[in-house]
Amino acid sequence: MSKRLKNCISGRIPKVDAVRDLLSRINPDEIRSIHEEMIDIIKRNRVFREGAIGG
Repeated sequence: MSKRLKNCISGRIPKVDAVRDLLSRINPDEIRSIHEEMIDIIKRNRVFREGAIGG
């Protein structure tokens, strides 16, 4: 596992079964909506310019 990913996970790394169960419960439309809202916020904050983060 990459060092960057390890820094994102605190405590024990979840078992693959727990991750699979969690992902099977996620509604793709809800994720899409969250993603679109995040993009709107980024655009409003002018972080996303000319197709790249930060300009």
